[in-house]
Amino acid sequence: MGYRMNIPSGEYLAGLEEATQGLQEFVDNMESGGAQGLADIALYILGEAVQRAPVDNGDLRGSGYVTLDGAPYAKGVGPEPGTVITGPVPEIATLAEVGFSEKYAADQHEQTGYSHREGRSKYLESVIVDDQGELQRILIERLLRVMGGDGSD
Repeated sequence: MGYRMNIPSGEYLAGLEEATQGLQEFVDNMESGGAQGLADIALYILGEAVQRAPVDNGDLRGSGYVTLDGAPYAKGVGPEPGTVITGPVPEIATLAEVGFSEKYAADQHEQTGYSHREGRSKYLESVIVDDQGELQRILIERLLRVMGGDGSD
């Protein structure tokens, strides 16, 4: 059974305000780092999916996009694989959407019997299935950075 030591009233709970402030800064950094980590992962998924997307004239690759909490963040370029960041990372983001807006995107993605001279079906899904370890590494690396794990950010 523990007991309270006889601490003078002026010293009891000394430093609590500083500890609370430090904890709040840590939470704020984790929220911001989580948003940046989400953006990093979404950008990676888009970049890989654009590379894997079938090519005829490049419209499909160019229709790739990322939104963060509904706001545009990045888009694909085509016909050569690539992405470009089009907006800022929100301070706090909890939802990323990665997709392709070309009207035939879903058909090209789902039809595994199609013959593509470049690219493949399941171009978006395959990134998430095949690259899980890389996606985890990206998030962990970002969170470690905001926590001061490697001295950057």
